[in-house]
Amino acid sequence: MIFRKLISALALTSVVSGAIAMGANAQSVYKDPNGAIYATGLTPSTSTEFVFSSINQSRSVVANSCGAISLRGTSTSPLPATIIVAGTSINVSSLPVQLLPTCTAGSWNVTPSENFRTSTGQVVIIGQTPNTALSVSYSASAIRRANANLCGSARIAPSGSFTPSGPFTITGQSGTFDVATLTQKANPDICRNGVTYVAQ
Repeated sequence: MIFRKLISALALTSVVSGAIAMGANAQSVYKDPNGAIYATGLTPSTSTEFVFSSINQSRSVVANSCGAISLRGTSTSPLPATIIVAGTSINVSSLPVQLLPTCTAGSWNVTPSENFRTSTGQVVIIGQTPNTALSVSYSASAIRRANANLCGSARIAPSGSFTPSGPFTITGQSGTFDVATLTQKANPDICRNGVTYVAQ
């Protein structure tokens, strides 16, 4: 406990003198037991991108009353060339391009004969059970953004549709990292008023 108090006093003294306490300016990347990833040594209060080259992503999509699901990628999670819908692999790049018909009360105004994609990148999978949820999974690049705190540390965490895995890069950091080989910290650093406190 005395050691902890001495460290805190040193940190406060360093802040007054203009120095960054406890090595807060050092660049490092680590993870916690819950799978969250932390990056330190970033510019405080700026947006940081964690760019993953290939991760497994999944989501649940409900089919409309005509038995079709519609998928669209985003700027941070684009759809890859191949997706898996309810266990069936679908090659997105080979799907024909056509207009999206209208579905009203279980009927199409123009009935599609096969899966297709639109000119705007929307992917439509037909022939599913109406009004039921289907699992959609794929491996693709993904970007997650986080704001660095006053200590220059940023954190991203797993979610129901996203689990950090594989190699990735971080804006403001040099090199490529891999989730599997990151050092794990049971107690992540704490930022208080711009001062970083490291668990002892």
